Amino acid sequence: MNTDKVLSFFREITKIPRESGHEEQIIDFLKKFAQKRGLECKIDKVGNVLITKSAAKGYETRPTIVLQSHLDMVCEKNKGFEHDFAKDPIKYEMRDGWMVADNTTLGADCGIGIASEMAILDDTSLNIGKIECLFTISEETGMDGAFGLENGFFSGKLLINLDSEDEGELFIGCAGGVDTTAKFFYDACPLEDEKSFMQFAVEGGMGGHSGDDIDKGRANALCLLARFLAKVIDFDDVELCSIEGGNKRNAIPRDCTAVLAFDADSKDDIMSIFNQFAKDISEEYA
Repeated sequence: MNTDKVLSFFREITKIPRESGHEEQIIDFLKKFAQKRGLECKIDKVGNVLITKSAAKGYETRPTIVLQSHLDMVCEKNKGFEHDFAKDPIKYEMRDGWMVADNTTLGADCGIGIASEMAILDDTSLNIGKIECLFTISEETGMDGAFGLENGFFSGKLLINLDSEDEGELFIGCAGGVDTTAKFFYDACPLEDEKSFMQFAVEGGMGGHSGDDIDKGRANALCLLARFLAKVIDFDDVELCSIEGGNKRNAIPRDCTAVLAFDADSKDDIMSIFNQFAKDISEEYA
Protein backbone atom coordinates (compact mmCIF):
# COMPACT_ATOMS: atom_id res chain seq x y z
CA MET A 1 0.00 0.00 0.00
CA ASN A 2 1.27 3.47 -0.92
CA THR A 3 1.65 5.38 2.36
CA ASP A 4 1.92 8.69 0.48
CA LYS A 5 -1.56 7.98 -0.87
CA VAL A 6 -2.80 7.36 2.69
CA LEU A 7 -1.56 10.76 3.84
CA SER A 8 -2.92 12.42 0.71
CA PHE A 9 -6.39 11.03 1.40
CA PHE A 10 -6.11 11.98 5.05
CA ARG A 11 -5.34 15.59 4.10
CA GLU A 12 -8.56 15.58 2.09
CA ILE A 13 -10.44 14.17 5.07
CA THR A 14 -9.21 16.99 7.36
CA LYS A 15 -11.13 19.43 5.15
CA ILE A 16 -14.45 17.70 5.82
CA PRO A 17 -16.49 18.37 9.00
CA ARG A 18 -17.40 15.06 10.61
CA GLU A 19 -18.48 15.57 14.19
CA SER A 20 -20.35 12.65 15.74
CA GLY A 21 -23.96 12.72 14.57
CA HIS A 22 -23.11 14.99 11.66
CA GLU A 23 -21.29 12.73 9.20
CA GLU A 24 -23.32 13.72 6.12
CA GLN A 25 -20.44 15.42 4.30
CA ILE A 26 -17.93 12.58 4.77
CA ILE A 27 -20.60 10.07 3.69
CA ASP A 28 -21.18 12.05 0.49
CA PHE A 29 -17.40 12.32 -0.02
CA LEU A 30 -17.00 8.53 0.13
CA LYS A 31 -19.99 7.95 -2.12
CA LYS A 32 -18.47 10.18 -4.82
CA PHE A 33 -15.06 8.54 -4.29
CA ALA A 34 -16.58 5.12 -5.02
CA GLN A 35 -18.63 6.31 -7.99
CA LYS A 36 -15.57 7.90 -9.61
CA ARG A 37 -13.74 4.54 -9.45
CA GLY A 38 -16.67 2.35 -10.46
CA LEU A 39 -16.80 0.66 -7.05
CA GLU A 40 -19.98 -0.72 -5.54
CA CYS A 41 -21.18 1.53 -2.71
CA LYS A 42 -24.21 1.26 -0.46
CA ILE A 43 -25.42 3.17 2.58
CA ASP A 44 -27.73 1.72 5.21
CA LYS A 45 -30.57 3.48 7.01
CA VAL A 46 -28.39 4.76 9.87
CA GLY A 47 -25.62 6.08 7.59
CA ASN A 48 -23.03 3.30 7.55
CA VAL A 49 -21.17 3.08 4.24
CA LEU A 50 -19.91 -0.09 2.53
CA ILE A 51 -17.61 0.11 -0.50
CA THR A 52 -16.65 -3.17 -2.16
CA LYS A 53 -13.50 -3.91 -4.19
CA SER A 54 -13.72 -7.09 -6.26
CA ALA A 55 -11.01 -9.72 -6.01
CA ALA A 56 -8.05 -9.47 -8.38
CA LYS A 57 -7.90 -12.03 -11.17
CA GLY A 58 -6.79 -15.37 -9.75
CA TYR A 59 -7.70 -14.39 -6.19
CA GLU A 60 -11.45 -14.96 -6.42
CA THR A 61 -11.36 -17.89 -4.00
CA ARG A 62 -9.60 -15.98 -1.26
CA PRO A 63 -11.77 -15.21 1.77
CA THR A 64 -13.41 -11.79 1.78
CA ILE A 65 -11.82 -9.37 4.24
CA VAL A 66 -13.83 -6.59 5.88
CA LEU A 67 -11.85 -3.47 6.82
CA GLN A 68 -13.68 -1.22 9.26
CA SER A 69 -13.19 2.31 10.56
CA HIS A 70 -15.52 4.98 11.87
CA LEU A 71 -16.38 8.24 10.15
CA ASP A 72 -16.73 10.62 13.09
CA MET A 73 -14.03 12.35 15.14
CA VAL A 74 -13.71 13.79 18.63
CA CYS A 75 -14.16 17.55 18.21
CA GLU A 76 -12.16 19.25 20.97
CA LYS A 77 -10.41 22.62 20.95
CA ASN A 78 -8.36 24.67 23.35
CA LYS A 79 -10.21 27.26 25.38
CA GLY A 80 -10.50 30.59 23.59
CA PHE A 81 -9.60 29.21 20.15
CA GLU A 82 -12.08 30.11 17.42
CA HIS A 83 -13.08 27.04 15.43
CA ASP A 84 -16.47 25.82 14.22
CA PHE A 85 -16.34 22.05 13.81
CA ALA A 86 -19.60 22.19 11.84
CA LYS A 87 -17.96 24.00 8.91
CA ASP A 88 -14.26 24.74 9.41
CA PRO A 89 -11.50 22.46 8.07
CA ILE A 90 -8.93 21.21 10.54
CA LYS A 91 -5.82 23.39 10.45
CA TYR A 92 -2.53 21.60 10.95
CA GLU A 93 1.21 22.05 10.55
CA MET A 94 4.15 19.72 10.15
CA ARG A 95 6.49 19.43 13.15
CA ASP A 96 9.49 17.14 12.85
CA GLY A 97 7.65 14.97 10.37
CA TRP A 98 4.40 14.84 12.37
CA MET A 99 1.05 16.37 11.45
CA VAL A 100 -0.03 18.49 14.43
CA ALA A 101 -3.39 20.24 14.62
CA ASP A 102 -3.59 23.92 15.52
CA ASN A 103 -5.38 24.08 18.90
CA THR A 104 -7.89 21.35 17.98
CA THR A 105 -8.00 17.61 17.74
CA LEU A 106 -6.58 16.35 14.44
CA GLY A 107 -9.09 13.61 13.71
CA ALA A 108 -6.51 10.91 12.97
CA ASP A 109 -8.82 8.76 15.10
CA CYS A 110 -10.16 7.32 12.89
CA GLY A 111 -9.27 9.47 9.88
CA ILE A 112 -6.12 7.46 9.20
CA GLY A 113 -8.26 4.33 9.15
CA ILE A 114 -10.57 5.89 6.56
CA ALA A 115 -7.60 7.04 4.50
CA SER A 116 -5.99 3.59 4.64
CA GLU A 117 -9.13 1.96 3.32
CA MET A 118 -9.38 4.56 0.56
CA ALA A 119 -5.76 3.89 -0.46
CA ILE A 120 -6.49 0.16 -0.77
CA LEU A 121 -9.66 0.80 -2.73
CA ASP A 122 -7.81 3.19 -5.03
CA ASP A 123 -4.86 0.87 -5.76
CA THR A 124 -5.53 -1.23 -8.87
CA SER A 125 -2.20 -3.08 -8.62
CA LEU A 126 -2.99 -5.09 -5.49
CA ASN A 127 -3.26 -8.84 -5.89
CA ILE A 128 -5.79 -9.54 -3.17
CA GLY A 129 -9.14 -11.13 -2.63
CA LYS A 130 -12.44 -9.31 -2.30
CA ILE A 131 -12.30 -6.36 0.12
CA GLU A 132 -15.31 -4.82 1.82
CA CYS A 133 -14.59 -1.42 3.37
CA LEU A 134 -17.04 -0.62 6.14
CA PHE A 135 -17.34 2.91 7.49
CA THR A 136 -19.56 3.29 10.57
CA ILE A 137 -21.05 6.42 12.11
CA SER A 138 -21.00 7.96 15.60
CA GLU A 139 -18.48 5.59 17.17
CA GLU A 140 -17.20 8.26 19.54
CA THR A 141 -20.58 8.91 21.15
CA GLY A 142 -21.96 5.41 21.55
CA MET A 143 -21.16 3.03 18.67
CA ASP A 144 -24.45 4.02 17.00
CA GLY A 145 -23.33 2.82 13.58
CA ALA A 146 -22.04 -0.50 14.85
CA PHE A 147 -25.21 -1.15 16.84
CA GLY A 148 -27.31 -0.11 13.84
CA LEU A 149 -25.77 -2.63 11.44
CA GLU A 150 -28.25 -5.06 9.95
CA ASN A 151 -27.60 -8.70 9.11
CA GLY A 152 -26.35 -9.11 5.58
CA PHE A 153 -25.02 -5.58 5.09
CA PHE A 154 -21.62 -7.12 4.34
CA SER A 155 -20.64 -10.67 3.42
CA GLY A 156 -17.14 -11.13 4.82
CA LYS A 157 -16.52 -13.35 7.84
CA LEU A 158 -13.12 -11.85 8.72
CA LEU A 159 -13.09 -8.25 9.97
CA ILE A 160 -10.12 -6.04 10.79
CA ASN A 161 -10.86 -2.88 12.73
CA LEU A 162 -8.50 0.00 11.86
CA ASP A 163 -9.15 2.13 14.95
CA SER A 164 -6.00 1.27 16.89
CA GLU A 165 -3.46 4.04 17.53
CA ASP A 166 -0.51 1.71 18.02
CA GLU A 167 1.53 1.08 14.88
CA GLY A 168 2.72 -2.47 14.27
CA GLU A 169 0.45 -4.04 16.87
CA LEU A 170 -2.62 -6.22 16.37
CA PHE A 171 -5.27 -6.27 19.07
CA ILE A 172 -7.66 -9.14 19.68
CA GLY A 173 -9.90 -7.33 22.17
CA CYS A 174 -10.67 -3.95 23.65
CA ALA A 175 -11.99 -2.24 26.76
CA GLY A 176 -15.63 -1.30 27.11
CA GLY A 177 -17.15 1.92 28.37
CA VAL A 178 -19.89 2.90 30.78
CA ASP A 179 -21.79 6.19 30.90
CA THR A 180 -23.25 7.36 34.20
CA THR A 181 -25.99 9.96 34.45
CA ALA A 182 -26.28 11.27 38.01
CA LYS A 183 -29.29 13.29 39.13
CA PHE A 184 -29.77 15.00 42.45
CA PHE A 185 -32.14 17.55 43.92
CA TYR A 186 -31.19 20.72 45.71
CA ASP A 187 -32.82 23.78 47.19
CA ALA A 188 -31.86 27.05 45.53
CA CYS A 189 -31.07 29.72 48.10
CA PRO A 190 -31.25 33.50 47.61
CA LEU A 191 -27.85 35.11 48.04
CA GLU A 192 -27.30 37.88 50.50
CA ASP A 193 -26.35 41.27 49.09
CA GLU A 194 -23.06 41.43 50.96
CA LYS A 195 -21.73 38.21 49.45
CA SER A 196 -18.57 38.30 47.33
CA PHE A 197 -18.27 36.27 44.15
CA MET A 198 -15.19 34.79 42.55
CA GLN A 199 -14.53 32.44 39.67
CA PHE A 200 -11.85 29.79 40.08
CA ALA A 201 -10.41 27.91 37.13
CA VAL A 202 -8.12 25.06 36.18
CA GLU A 203 -7.01 25.52 32.58
CA GLY A 204 -4.48 24.32 30.03
CA GLY A 205 -4.64 20.56 30.46
CA MET A 206 -3.37 18.32 27.66
CA GLY A 207 -6.70 16.57 27.36
CA GLY A 208 -6.64 13.29 25.48
CA HIS A 209 -8.78 10.23 24.87
CA SER A 210 -10.57 8.97 27.96
CA GLY A 211 -9.68 5.40 26.99
CA ASP A 212 -6.36 5.36 25.19
CA ASP A 213 -4.76 8.14 27.26
CA ILE A 214 -6.32 7.44 30.65
CA ASP A 215 -3.22 5.63 31.95
CA LYS A 216 -0.80 8.44 31.07
CA GLY A 217 -1.37 10.47 34.23
CA ARG A 218 -2.75 13.51 32.45
CA ALA A 219 -4.51 16.22 34.42
CA ASN A 220 -8.30 16.03 34.56
CA ALA A 221 -9.41 19.62 35.15
CA LEU A 222 -12.74 18.58 36.65
CA CYS A 223 -11.14 16.27 39.19
CA LEU A 224 -8.49 18.83 40.09
CA LEU A 225 -10.91 21.66 40.71
CA ALA A 226 -13.06 19.31 42.78
CA ARG A 227 -10.03 18.79 45.04
CA PHE A 228 -9.91 22.52 45.71
CA LEU A 229 -13.67 22.77 46.24
CA ALA A 230 -13.51 19.95 48.78
CA LYS A 231 -11.15 22.09 50.87
CA VAL A 232 -13.42 25.16 51.04
CA ILE A 233 -16.99 23.98 50.60
CA ASP A 234 -17.36 23.26 54.32
CA PHE A 235 -16.77 26.89 55.21
CA ASP A 236 -20.01 28.07 56.79
CA ASP A 237 -20.31 31.01 54.41
CA VAL A 238 -19.17 29.40 51.15
CA GLU A 239 -21.80 28.56 48.56
CA LEU A 240 -21.28 26.92 45.17
CA CYS A 241 -22.99 28.91 42.40
CA SER A 242 -21.84 26.92 39.38
CA ILE A 243 -19.31 24.44 38.08
CA GLU A 244 -18.60 23.61 34.47
CA GLY A 245 -15.93 21.59 32.71
CA GLY A 246 -15.38 19.23 29.81
CA ASN A 247 -17.68 18.86 26.83
CA LYS A 248 -17.12 15.35 25.43
CA ARG A 249 -17.84 12.07 27.18
CA ASN A 250 -14.73 10.42 25.76
CA ALA A 251 -12.22 13.26 26.21
CA ILE A 252 -10.24 14.11 29.34
CA PRO A 253 -11.43 17.60 30.43
CA ARG A 254 -8.81 20.26 29.73
CA ASP A 255 -10.55 23.13 31.54
CA CYS A 256 -12.96 23.64 34.42
CA THR A 257 -14.43 26.69 36.15
CA ALA A 258 -16.44 27.17 39.32
CA VAL A 259 -18.06 30.26 40.84
CA LEU A 260 -18.18 30.57 44.62
CA ALA A 261 -20.07 33.03 46.82
CA PHE A 262 -18.66 33.82 50.27
CA ASP A 263 -18.43 36.49 52.94
CA ALA A 264 -15.80 39.13 52.33
CA ASP A 265 -14.07 38.14 55.56
CA SER A 266 -13.29 34.70 54.10
CA LYS A 267 -11.62 35.92 50.94
CA ASP A 268 -8.04 35.85 52.24
CA ASP A 269 -8.41 32.33 53.65
CA ILE A 270 -9.97 31.02 50.44
CA MET A 271 -7.31 32.63 48.27
CA SER A 272 -4.58 31.22 50.49
CA ILE A 273 -6.02 27.72 50.04
CA PHE A 274 -6.35 28.19 46.28
CA ASN A 275 -2.80 29.50 45.91
CA GLN A 276 -1.43 26.52 47.83
CA PHE A 277 -3.61 24.23 45.71
CA ALA A 278 -2.25 25.83 42.51
CA LYS A 279 1.32 25.37 43.75
CA ASP A 280 0.70 21.72 44.61
CA ILE A 281 -0.86 21.04 41.20
CA SER A 282 1.98 22.79 39.37
CA GLU A 283 4.51 20.60 41.16
CA GLU A 284 2.42 17.46 40.66
CA TYR A 285 2.23 17.95 36.88
CA ALA A 286 5.59 19.66 36.32
